[in-house]
Amino acid sequence: MFPSQYATNCWQQTGYYETAPTRDWAFDTNFANVFGLPPLTPTVTFP
Repeated sequence: MFPSQYATNCWQQTGYYETAPTRDWAFDTNFANVFGLPPLTPTVTFP
């Protein structure tokens, strides 16, 4: 569209940059049972 007045050179990686944090997660086994689901959780049924 038009030449940038700020980004006028190639990216140069220098130093340390932030990375995504390590996520500790697990599946809640209560959700494996229909009675452990939160109220008003949508369900799908097949005929």
